[in-house]
Amino acid sequence: MTIDEESAQRRQELLAKRDRLRADQAGRMARQQHAEKVARFEQHLGAALRQAGVRHEVLWDGDTRRGPLAQYPIGFASVRWDRVPHAVSARGASDEELKELFDVALHALGLAPTATVIVDWARGDMPRVALSVADASTHALTLMRQASDMWVYADDAPWLIEVYHEGTITYADRPGQAEDAGDGWRRR
Repeated sequence: MTIDEESAQRRQELLAKRDRLRADQAGRMARQQHAEKVARFEQHLGAALRQAGVRHEVLWDGDTRRGPLAQYPIGFASVRWDRVPHAVSARGASDEELKELFDVALHALGLAPTATVIVDWARGDMPRVALSVADASTHALTLMRQASDMWVYADDAPWLIEVYHEGTITYADRPGQAEDAGDGWRRR
């Protein structure tokens, strides 16, 4: 082996070592950031749910259960309900009215109290939470206060409920046109 070959081999070994160290560092940072997210969740909503005796499952980013949300036309932080012609929308003037409207939506969709729903927020640092319809109804205001926008859905169902920060609750039992799915604000 010549000096040039040895030098090139050593360079390759050093570059590989650098890449491994960077990957290890990125992994440590990702684990630390996730641990911080878990701690924030547990400090606030997780503690409230546990204290209330709510059985729930926490779904982080790696969990693939996303329900029908991607089938609905998504605008900026909201579903484009104008493209879901059969959607039902109502405005609540108070927390109590929003809770009542939320219960109306659950009832209109025919959801059994023991069925499991997933609560999703428009926040990247929040996990989604799976819990029963009865618990979602009972703790609706606590759930709504976690972020300005919230979606409720089931993984294997076409319906969707949205609680929007302007005080509206909108729901539909199925998405609109297939061509509007996803980034519906951007016509294809």
